[in-house]
Amino acid sequence: MAIRNNKPVQIMDLGAYSIKVATLKYSKEADEMVVVSKEVYKVPNSWAGVDTYMESLGNYFQDLAPKLDKKLPIRFTVTSLFTPTNISYLTRIDKTQIQTKVKEEMEKFATQEKLPVECPHNRYYELFAKEIEDKAQVISASTLLNPKYVAIIKKHLYANGLKFGGIYPVMYSVLEFYRKLIQTNEAFKDEPICFVDIGHLTTKVNLFFQEKLIFNKILHFGAKNFADELFDYCSKAGETSIAPSDVELLVQKVGFSGDTDIANELGLQMNDPGPYLRNINETLKSIFQKVQTSVSYFGTALARNFTVDNAAFAAIRKGPTHMFVSGGITNAPKFLDKLHETFGASMALHLMQPFDVKGTIAQNRDALAKEDLRLSLRENGPFADVMMTSVVALESTKNTYNLVSQVDSENENLLKILIKMPLVRYRNILAACLAILVVKIGWSWVSTKWKLESLKKESSKLASSLSGISGVRTRYHELLAEQVKYQTQFAFVKMNLSNYPHWPSVLKRLMQKVGPEIKVNQLKFNSEQPSFDSNKYRRWKEDPTTKDNPWTQRKITFRIDGIALSRQAVPKLIEDLKALGSFDIPKPPSTKFIPEQVKKTFDRVKNQDIIETVAAHYEFSLEGILSIGNTI
Repeated sequence: MAIRNNKPVQIMDLGAYSIKVATLKYSKEADEMVVVSKEVYKVPNSWAGVDTYMESLGNYFQDLAPKLDKKLPIRFTVTSLFTPTNISYLTRIDKTQIQTKVKEEMEKFATQEKLPVECPHNRYYELFAKEIEDKAQVISASTLLNPKYVAIIKKHLYANGLKFGGIYPVMYSVLEFYRKLIQTNEAFKDEPICFVDIGHLTTKVNLFFQEKLIFNKILHFGAKNFADELFDYCSKAGETSIAPSDVELLVQKVGFSGDTDIANELGLQMNDPGPYLRNINETLKSIFQKVQTSVSYFGTALARNFTVDNAAFAAIRKGPTHMFVSGGITNAPKFLDKLHETFGASMALHLMQPFDVKGTIAQNRDALAKEDLRLSLRENGPFADVMMTSVVALESTKNTYNLVSQVDSENENLLKILIKMPLVRYRNILAACLAILVVKIGWSWVSTKWKLESLKKESSKLASSLSGISGVRTRYHELLAEQVKYQTQFAFVKMNLSNYPHWPSVLKRLMQKVGPEIKVNQLKFNSEQPSFDSNKYRRWKEDPTTKDNPWTQRKITFRIDGIALSRQAVPKLIEDLKALGSFDIPKPPSTKFIPEQVKKTFDRVKNQDIIETVAAHYEFSLEGILSIGNTI
């Protein structure tokens, strides 16, 4: 793995029920991610939809900010409600049309989810391909991300002085855990392995085989259904309904044991807890049945088309050999017993311990029944997605999994920092940069002068010993020529040193020409240092008017990325820069029209929606050359 050693990473899992955040660090010795800090934040409001959740996100970040590392960008893994994922099974498609068909599936999914089709955060991945003559069978995954949610997350982060590090699909967190299993136990590679995560609102089912994700299903059925189903039961049976928080307490303390004595000790508003506990057990049974149906569907309906040979097909048809289960209810009393009743006869069962992969693999029925495992799951279980997203975030080869390309790096570009600062501070830091440049030029001046003095001494000695020796005379003339060359170089360095105050004035003129109709988002410079061509030197020395100047033209290339409020603003900027005489724009800028957009935010102080209209504008990228001029 191309893991960046000794570099911490901060991951936040935005869940519907709770927000998990942890700073982790890769340990090369243990080949594991180790915890620097971790925190579970219970979302104070009950789930009322994605938009309501996002409106409240500012309050959640404000509560969490004192516990976060503001130096590290926050890399997000979010509930599948924010990043919906769709698996497409394409049969007998033309091999030359694979990419086209996969993209069409993503666009169809985006239309279905009512999200922009051309959004830069939409991604598709080819997971499996099998060729049959000129046709192919393909499994692809499409992941979508509403740009509105990205903007809201960034806004709340920046309001709390935090950095944004991107958003990773939760599906790839499970993929990394599976890969870690294979590294630990290679036998898993050729066995169907199932992962089930029972969340608050959804249950995720993933099936892996031969290092491929071959099945992914999001069931809209989770821990919240214990309260919902119990509420429906009470409404129909005329029983007293209990609050969702009481249902949560009942699941955690009594679980699926059916122990009415413990339920009575909780003091909840129930005359007879028996029916309530039976309802909870039936709800869990229903979740398990939906999981089993999903896995069986792939094995019976799809496996033939998406396996490479008969042996692979037979393995899939037999069903998973191992199931790894995660989620908040896994530590509830007797959960494991109910899991074994449904799945235990056909596969080995494991409760995921995110910070102990080897321990998870080695689990047996006796170990799973121990109380200390339940306590460990309660403390560490919620961090399963956080744990494996940290591996994805730190592995350089997995950068494509980040759905958002523009993120705040740990060490921001100096020019980005300068552009964000007030003009006075900008000048001070620019002066510091120029001071460093002066020191570098000064060192070149000293080095060149030392070499010049050495040549003078050597030529003086040779001049005194000429006495008719033609070889020495020839060397003398060569040294004289080199002396002139280094005198020229010395003069050039000296001139650069004396003219350095000219550079900030050029930069200042550039910024003055930007004007009120243009906003600069990014400004980059690259300088081309002058070089000396000794072959051209002799011709130039004999005739300084010749075009064969031995010194290259000193150039600084620059690039401006920004926003223009009108189409005419960018051409006018180009004309103004060319009029200064120091700027050359060799090619037209690239521009993109962005239509007017309406953004809706909620003002908590006024308790009302604020409608903000972002005017139509042009995004542009302008490249050019800043000529300092040849001082020789």
